[in-house]
Amino acid sequence: MRRIAAFLATQKATDNLARLLFAGVFLLFGIGKFHVDDALELAGVVAPHPMLNIALEALGPVGFANSLGVVEIIIGLLLLAGIGSARAGFIAALLAAGTFVVTCSLILFVEVFRDNGGFPFGNFTGLFLFKDLGLLACALLLLRIDARRLVGNHG
Repeated sequence: MRRIAAFLATQKATDNLARLLFAGVFLLFGIGKFHVDDALELAGVVAPHPMLNIALEALGPVGFANSLGVVEIIIGLLLLAGIGSARAGFIAALLAAGTFVVTCSLILFVEVFRDNGGFPFGNFTGLFLFKDLGLLACALLLLRIDARRLVGNHG
């Protein structure tokens, strides 16, 4: 196990694979926001959130979803650029973390547990939102990696 750990500690491949997979998530989610069914589903989820509802009302469901899709695609592209650029990677990870802080805040405003079981039995919306806690962790790890790359401390 120590040899495997030592090997992985010296490889950038795992960092880049994580970045590539994370970019794929953002690109697919972003592209999905341009489908009208996704826009309407998203509107139903974000409507109870006081701040997101303001944007939803101002832009309408399709405009809101499309705007979010553009942001997610930009983050995905920046994550890809982060393979070669610590600055692009840092900005992407910071933006990604911000998006997941916002989506995780939805947990406070929507019903996330089953009516017929309660905690810890999440409903679909709850489980969908709780996975963003893991994605937030990924964003924070990439943020640390790229912060170290920016300041020249790879340890």
